[in-house]
Amino acid sequence: MSALHPAADIRAESGGKKMAESRKKKDVPERSGKSSKTTQKSAAKRKTTNSSAKKSTRQTKQEAAAKAAYGAKMQDEVMVLLSFAVALILILSNFNLVGSVGKGIKWFMFGLFGVVEYIFPVIMAFTLVFMISNKNIIAVARIKTVAVYIFTIILSAVWLRIVNEPKIADAGIMEFFTYSADYKSGGGLFGGILCRILSPMGFWGTMVVLIILAIICIIVITEKSFINGILKVKKNGSRMMMAAKQDYDIYREHSNERLAGRDMYDDEDEETQEEYLARRRREKEAKLQEKYERQEERARKRMNKKARGVTLDTQLPKKEEAVKSVDVHEIVPDISVHDEYSADIYDPGDSFEYMQENVDDKFVVFQSTSIGLAPNNEAVVIDDPHFYDRVSVGIDLIYNPFETKFMKLCRQAGALAYNGLRMLLYQGIIAYELWNDISISEDVADIVYDRLLQSIRENVILIGFMGCGKTTVGEALARKLNFDLLDVDSYIEDKAGCSIKQIFADKGEEYFRQLETDTLKELNSRLSHTVISTGGGLPMRQANVDELRRMGRIIYLDVKPEEVVRRLAGDTTRPLLQGENVDQRVRKLMGQRGPVYEAAADIIVPVTGIEIDEIVQEISSYIEGGR
Repeated sequence: MSALHPAADIRAESGGKKMAESRKKKDVPERSGKSSKTTQKSAAKRKTTNSSAKKSTRQTKQEAAAKAAYGAKMQDEVMVLLSFAVALILILSNFNLVGSVGKGIKWFMFGLFGVVEYIFPVIMAFTLVFMISNKNIIAVARIKTVAVYIFTIILSAVWLRIVNEPKIADAGIMEFFTYSADYKSGGGLFGGILCRILSPMGFWGTMVVLIILAIICIIVITEKSFINGILKVKKNGSRMMMAAKQDYDIYREHSNERLAGRDMYDDEDEETQEEYLARRRREKEAKLQEKYERQEERARKRMNKKARGVTLDTQLPKKEEAVKSVDVHEIVPDISVHDEYSADIYDPGDSFEYMQENVDDKFVVFQSTSIGLAPNNEAVVIDDPHFYDRVSVGIDLIYNPFETKFMKLCRQAGALAYNGLRMLLYQGIIAYELWNDISISEDVADIVYDRLLQSIRENVILIGFMGCGKTTVGEALARKLNFDLLDVDSYIEDKAGCSIKQIFADKGEEYFRQLETDTLKELNSRLSHTVISTGGGLPMRQANVDELRRMGRIIYLDVKPEEVVRRLAGDTTRPLLQGENVDQRVRKLMGQRGPVYEAAADIIVPVTGIEIDEIVQEISSYIEGGR
């Protein structure tokens, strides 16, 4: 037996150890089987516990995530509702519908944003909802929201730059706030600051910068390229032009084909066309002949019906028995009936016999001829002034002109006078009711009467703030339209026998306003084709506005506050403009009256810096175009 190599000894020793260890592991379970089972159970239990723990943790995380999602959803919903509530309160505050708190909010918000405050609540609500709905891209949403608000401020600045109220160059920073808050106009504090920064660039320089800034904001908000948009429009325009050209070419080709076909038809079927036309002539002649025969048949039937049961005398009457023709002028009404009223009925042709009888009696006079009808407006049946001294009520059935010469003479004598417009209306209403078996209410009748008044009378009413030029424009407009001219203030002064300033001093403003209302009701019954100039405060009563609308079309002469101050400098006849701070008082009054003027007017005509001829031309074009 040979001796072992040292390396082999080492391997053998190592292999022996491994076999011993392996045997030891096998022997352990054999020796202790119970312990082995316990270990397996413990391992299984640990596995189950770990699995349950993992499952429990997973459920907890899901529940937490669900609660968080629900909470976020509820939070978003609450924020949306709150934003809409705030926006609604701001909107209602703009119209003084939220009490004293709303007035304070309105004052503050208009001070910040100026006239843009009217749309700012909607913008605010929209941006808030936009940010909530884009929480996943909150950074982008914030940038777009900021762009929207900057765009809003730019709008305020543009408005302020256009109206220049208050004066950008002269106003202090806080004056932008106070002016916008007090007068609900201007560009507010933000717009004023932006305009003040850009004011060294002048009007057009400022407008260019503001427009460029607005375009940048729009690009940020929409994420659309302005230049690419222009190029796209150009490209689409070119494409449309090419398509239109192609369509025209196709149309021209088809038209040529139709013409060629028509020429071919004319050459080939000329005889057929002549036959067709001849047949149509024969059919038309047959129809006409049939129509004549039917007419003759109906005439024969009518004659037979009239003659049925009547013996006709074919002998000519003797000359002395011939029926005398009656002149229509000899037909007179039978007034031989005597009753309690017949003795008080007179005819102007009776040589004024009534003048010698019962000199204290007054008469109701009806003018039922066509004398005085337009265009013969100055004609009248009786021009004796003594006649009208005996008139208590004069009624002229003519309604064009609205006030006839007969009615004017009645009024000058102190009598009441009415035209025939209402009679015309109620004749039509009664006929309509009879034909249609319905009843027309008095309210509907009044509405129709007002519409008739507006269409017939063609009065022009000038309203506006004191110093806007109502008198000057009224005189020029009356000359152009060939209308009469009436100044309500002058009419009141003549009737009261004193100036308006004295009326204010003696009896107060409220008395004067009621006097204006009473005067309008008086004038409303007789004016036509008249330019009416009103006082500055007259339209502030709704009753006055209603009367003006019945009288004609209302023109608002819109003037700037600084122009009013310039025109009224040194005028001591205006009771409301006496004392200090005239400029402030003018702006305050115009802020109160301006919206009322706009609501009452049919058209608004700016007059600041405009020549009288241009103003008159614009108004006359409107009036003549509506006739």
